[in-house]
Amino acid sequence: MLIVEMHRIPKPSDGYDLFDCPGPLWDGLRKLAVSYGWKPAGTSPASYHGTEKVKAEELKLAELRANMPPNLKELIAEEREENRKNNKRYYNSEYWKYDQLDLYLPRDWGGVTRMVTAEDGAAWAEALGRALEHMEALDIDLPHEGPCVVNSTMHPELNGLMNGGLTREFIKAFCVYLRGGAFGFAWDD
Repeated sequence: MLIVEMHRIPKPSDGYDLFDCPGPLWDGLRKLAVSYGWKPAGTSPASYHGTEKVKAEELKLAELRANMPPNLKELIAEEREENRKNNKRYYNSEYWKYDQLDLYLPRDWGGVTRMVTAEDGAAWAEALGRALEHMEALDIDLPHEGPCVVNSTMHPELNGLMNGGLTREFIKAFCVYLRGGAFGFAWDD
């Protein structure tokens, strides 16, 4: 189970200020905010990485951008359709490497952790605030998308979070975190 763990940069004097978000909710929060006017400003490598590691990451991203097929979306759609026709549920795509160009896609802790600025986080929270106004007016939460996560050792609260969709309560908590300043994020399983 993949969790996006967010942490303040720089670390507050009283310790880490962490926020955990299941991967599907992270994607949903991004899409919802964009649909309500958020224009992602982009991320940067976290300030605690060494220069060599950051240069290597930026070089890899530049190489991917230079070699990306101009019709990437169409190629991915064709590949998905072919896999659907062949009833393949799991497959290894040669195009997955281009996901790294999405700078809001979490990286593994061993890689280069990305950072959201305080200003971008505030803009993200503002857009989610507009979405919340509509959700409150309609008295709705957004349902879970995708397959459910079943794990017999999972704590019931985490199970509810993983499979509960975008609730108003979770969005409010996420907005509070976003407004707290710059933060880094990475996968934490």
